Amino acid sequence: MAFFNSFIFPINILLLISFISSINLAEIEEEVFTLTNISPGLYAMQLSIGYPMHNFLLLVDISSKYTWLRGTNCTFCAYTDNIYDEEASISVIHQEDIPYTTMTDIKGSVSGNILYDDIKIGDYYATKVELLIASEDEYLESADGVLSLKYPSESNDSRNIINKLYMSGSIRQKILYFNFKDEMTATLMIGKIPQYIMSEKKYYSTCHIQELSNKNVNWNCLVTHILFDDNYNFYQASVIDSIAIFSTGIEKIYAPKNTIDLFMNNYFKNLPDFDEKKCLIKTISGIHQIYCLKSFLNIEGPSIHFIFNGYAYKIPFEDLFDDVYTDSYNRYKLFKVEFYETEKKEWYFGTVFLKQYETVFDADNKIVGFYGNNKFDFTKYTNEEYEVYCWYNSISVFILFSVVIIPMIYTVTHKMK
Repeated sequence: MAFFNSFIFPINILLLISFISSINLAEIEEEVFTLTNISPGLYAMQLSIGYPMHNFLLLVDISSKYTWLRGTNCTFCAYTDNIYDEEASISVIHQEDIPYTTMTDIKGSVSGNILYDDIKIGDYYATKVELLIASEDEYLESADGVLSLKYPSESNDSRNIINKLYMSGSIRQKILYFNFKDEMTATLMIGKIPQYIMSEKKYYSTCHIQELSNKNVNWNCLVTHILFDDNYNFYQASVIDSIAIFSTGIEKIYAPKNTIDLFMNNYFKNLPDFDEKKCLIKTISGIHQIYCLKSFLNIEGPSIHFIFNGYAYKIPFEDLFDDVYTDSYNRYKLFKVEFYETEKKEWYFGTVFLKQYETVFDADNKIVGFYGNNKFDFTKYTNEEYEVYCWYNSISVFILFSVVIIPMIYTVTHKMK
């Protein structure tokens, strides 16, 4: 019997170690979510809401103010195959004093009532999450609604899902990681990032989130310049100094309307064999779009680079156009930078930009990070030391001109008289 026990004991230890290891591996795997492509540049994930839990496919959007779903009374909705039934959930909490709410953003508008219910994302669980239950919406035909992973600008805001997951202990950091691997799938991590990003710092660059006086802060950075070619000459870059709002809920880049001429004069007119008949501007629902003949764009054109915190981030020419529009005679490509009516200096950067890099959204350190080598370092031209250096040089030139050059000119002209 003693021999039997001495034989069984090591086996039990091995089984216990194997069980613990399997738990750890499961936890690691559960922190990685695979997103499904639902339309060009847009990705959704499965999650459960309410009790009994009901599964929904929601577009993952880091810029949406609300997580929203279509309700049973959604009579003016684009898609009603899978709806949220508040009468069927026993965990729902109604808030009678909240008025009928409309959310309008660059994507469209959604209207409905606010309520609270429990939400489960993989093994992450949050209670009393704020939801907008839509009775009408203008967009998003290919998903059941939107999951908002908006920037937690106020650490005590219990309505924010990232705050909720952090306060419940589901995540240890207020951080998101995206990798838009290809056209069909993407990867999301909530609460941590891959280890290799921090160990390979030479490929990782960041910009700082601008926390303005407005409490409705998004994941954003200051975009200072645009460079319209691949020569990497900083002195040819155009200054824009605008807030760039990052969004996984849109594919394209949306710029203020007053920048159309900037793109036409500095980008399109520099393409080979350009003339104004080859590109046209159309306006649809207040959005101004540039279409160019497909035959004209059968070239290897220049990239566009956006400069954040001294680094130029590249969108290749082949990613800047879509094959979408045909009239009776010609086929056109749509430029993936569109222009909207606004007085603000705000741009929206969608997945056409974000897919170029592995992206990190870090609320703890108030930064947005980009991992990859598809960028150019201009920091020596944009940091404070260089600005001081330029200022010093300017002052030196002024003193030289005032003290030496002007007296010399005066002496020469005086002698000529």
